[in-house]
Amino acid sequence: MKQYVTTNIRVPKERLQELKLKGIGEGKSLSALIREAIDAFLGYKKTSSKTKSRDPFFEMIGMGEDVIVDGSIHHDQYIYD
Repeated sequence: MKQYVTTNIRVPKERLQELKLKGIGEGKSLSALIREAIDAFLGYKKTSSKTKSRDPFFEMIGMGEDVIVDGSIHHDQYIYD
């Protein structure tokens, strides 16, 4: 079992808010995110690109057929017509 120690760090308010939001999005605590960042910085764990795949939105990419080839140009016509 790992032993943990408590320490204080100072971070800009904006970064703390970003970390908290990221933690909510990934279902992780602020402490867990900081420990993962420290491990990655020290080379203990490699960061994974799998974190984005947890978002259901990313799982939808590529599910549909690509029948509209000019959607970026005529999007209003396809949406409102």
